[in-house]
Amino acid sequence: MSDTDLLAAALQYAASGLAVFACHYPVINGVARCSCGHPECASPAKHPYGRLAPGGCNSASKDPAVLTRWFRGGPYNIAIATGAVSGIVVLDVDPEHGGDDSLKRLDAEHGALPPTWRVLTGGGGEHFYFCYPGRPVANSAGGIAPGLDIRGDGGYVIAAESRHICGRHYAWNVDFHPDEVPLDALPEWLCTAVAPRERSQANIDWKAFAHTIAPEGGRHNAITA
Repeated sequence: MSDTDLLAAALQYAASGLAVFACHYPVINGVARCSCGHPECASPAKHPYGRLAPGGCNSASKDPAVLTRWFRGGPYNIAIATGAVSGIVVLDVDPEHGGDDSLKRLDAEHGALPPTWRVLTGGGGEHFYFCYPGRPVANSAGGIAPGLDIRGDGGYVIAAESRHICGRHYAWNVDFHPDEVPLDALPEWLCTAVAPRERSQANIDWKAFAHTIAPEGGRHNAITA
């Protein structure tokens, strides 16, 4: 994927109302590594590119001039900020952590998810895109069921046309491409499952949290986990 193609994709996302920003990308030279250069990167080819997105997903933009400056400058991965800023919520199905089995169980209980935009991830999973429901949606990792993550307000997903650390591209599922199906509503049962829960400040050990190391761009998720 050339820089020109990445720029075109970023501009198309923005034209569709999705706020995007630049993330690190895989460098494959014998052994794949993250472009950040850290040999033990905790989120290879998935975390915000600090110089261009110092605020992580809060740096996301829909401004064509800003996106042109970012994505004309290198082979960065494209990330889409989720939640109210882009009008979307994304269900991330990770088969390595049991996501496929969890989704089958929930389909049997609530009915199959409606046809909506879907992206095949470079790691073998799938992203299901839904309309933002108009009320806050918290991010969660495995909170609904094993292998099922939610990306809502203050979250993000790596977009189609980007590359996974293994070298494979994220790509639209051809049967659920935006040109083929509309962006559907978040099912009510799922909307209920991801509603933010009240959290007592008294139950948070802030002193311990202050000494917790969060990955670049991940402090918000650490706070809201």
